Amino acid sequence: RLSNLHMKKNGALIRAVATVGFEDGDQPDREIFIETERAFENDIFPNPHAFAVGCIIPALYFGERRLSLDEPVCPRLKEGLETVMALMHHWTGGKFQPLAIDAPLDKTARHEGEKRHAGIFLSGGIDSLAALKQIMDNYAPTHPGRPKDALLVHGFDIGGVIERGAKYHVFERAKAAMAPVAADADLALIPVYTNIRHLCDNRDLWLNQFFGAVLAAAVHTFSPRINLAWLASSYDIPHLHPCGSHPLLDPEYGSADLQIRHRDIGLSRMEKLKMVAGWDVAFQNFRVCLANVPE
Repeated sequence: RLSNLHMKKNGALIRAVATVGFEDGDQPDREIFIETERAFENDIFPNPHAFAVGCIIPALYFGERRLSLDEPVCPRLKEGLETVMALMHHWTGGKFQPLAIDAPLDKTARHEGEKRHAGIFLSGGIDSLAALKQIMDNYAPTHPGRPKDALLVHGFDIGGVIERGAKYHVFERAKAAMAPVAADADLALIPVYTNIRHLCDNRDLWLNQFFGAVLAAAVHTFSPRINLAWLASSYDIPHLHPCGSHPLLDPEYGSADLQIRHRDIGLSRMEKLKMVAGWDVAFQNFRVCLANVPE
């Protein structure tokens, strides 16, 4: 059950918070959050979509029978989550049983008529840099699909595993590396911090089912600002397999307010590398996730 959705100030950061209560699994109640710098305070809110998306995979993993919240959710998102659950049921050989989504439905889009724009997840890896390079080459600066924001998320390969610590100094190094890339692409670099991965620290779950949902959760909190989120592919078509980010999965986490696009599955890793190699500022600053050295 998701409850107590609210905003909280956290020093120089602003935090969207929810309480997660497990009804069937033997898990303690937890407070989960998505936060960013106070400069973006007017662009973030405790969107029920963010927490529904962020909690659906752990709920399946722990055998919950429902996902319950009092705040309304978009019917498009509800249908998408039902598709996600069907995929998870198939991918896990029936281990993950679909649950009921117990929430009222929104009758209108929350941000209809507001001026918003596209964003892109920018981890600094080859996949996200190649996606950004493709967009820069193919989308005019005035095109609505051209991103104006780059989201760099803490709580994944950096700060995601509880026992390894938050490693904020490593994240600061990643931010410093991505700053010239974002500047060259004329993007606002938005650092995002979340502890949603800590709902379940199982590495296989994270890689094979979970991490795409947490990316989607993060950007849903920015729906007053972002209406389209680009998410780079992890694998190309010949190597597609069940994964936490997948072309059948990621778009289903969208809503009437926020479209999520999984892109570039037609490109091999070598083709992506060639693109990034031709973009000097990116090639000089790319990083390999899961290999954030020196410590």
